[in-house]
Amino acid sequence: MGVVVRTEDEASLRGLIERCSELKDELVAFAQSSRFDRWLTPLLLEVAGPERQLEEGDAVRITDNFILQYRLPDGVWLISGAISSYPRSSSTEIARAALQLATSQPELGFRNPQKIEQGWESMRQDRAAFIQFCASDELVLPPVEAEDRLNAYYRHRQAVAEQPLRARGSWLPSLDFPAFELPRELAGSETLGVIYDEVDGLKFYADYGTLRDRFADPALAGRRPHQDILRMYLREESIAPLPIRRLAAGYPETVDAVFRKVLRKPGFTWTEQGEELLRRYKPWYYEQEPRPAVSVIGERLNELAADTGRRKFTRARRVPRRPVHP
Repeated sequence: MGVVVRTEDEASLRGLIERCSELKDELVAFAQSSRFDRWLTPLLLEVAGPERQLEEGDAVRITDNFILQYRLPDGVWLISGAISSYPRSSSTEIARAALQLATSQPELGFRNPQKIEQGWESMRQDRAAFIQFCASDELVLPPVEAEDRLNAYYRHRQAVAEQPLRARGSWLPSLDFPAFELPRELAGSETLGVIYDEVDGLKFYADYGTLRDRFADPALAGRRPHQDILRMYLREESIAPLPIRRLAAGYPETVDAVFRKVLRKPGFTWTEQGEELLRRYKPWYYEQEPRPAVSVIGERLNELAADTGRRKFTRARRVPRRPVHP
């Protein structure tokens, strides 16, 4: 049985074929650019042999194989996987899936050095705004108060971001939303430490006030709860060195006495042995390269992911981090 192709269908098909040809040319040119020369050229020379003679068919085969299957040293393929098309009506759903992937697996985006630097810059700006709003990069509050303060901060940031748009009469999203909600294990602690570090980002520590009291008054070291909490901060894998470093720097006159009692080492000194202690308890932290705690999302992706297709105004989304608690 034959297939009848109408004139308009034939023209559309011809246009698609021509566009595919253009895209293939662009892809081959991209693969043959100086960016990938160090990997593609050796593959071509290997087949060319000592005579440096390479048949056109071999060159095409090797280049296609490089584009589709060759794995670069950083673990990223140039092009990989099957290509699927989706209707325009699926753009919001696809954008949301991309956002979910970017925030749940930020290391995917951070394969791009540009995204890493953008993330650091965005985090620096957010940290500066946090310090200006809270008058410090460190808060120690009851969990409910800490949650309220953070919600107030995020509403403030949203309002500041919208000021230029409000002046132009642009659409504004509602500010009445919970930007931050504590997980149950943190909400049940007596105090919550909120630290916005320039490297580790925004972190939360349960019962941080109790730990701080111990450094402020080494006499508390003999009390069991104060002993246990420092040991837990040392041993817990989800807790980075940050809070211990902070307290050691904040209480230089008492830090040695605190650790001598907990470690039962009369000769311990923080300045000489503190870093070694942290490396022994938390080797995982030193084995990984620091990454920004903020993933930068393009405006176009934000627009597509919006409920109504209207524009959202934040360019950065915080990368979810596992809450830490002793």
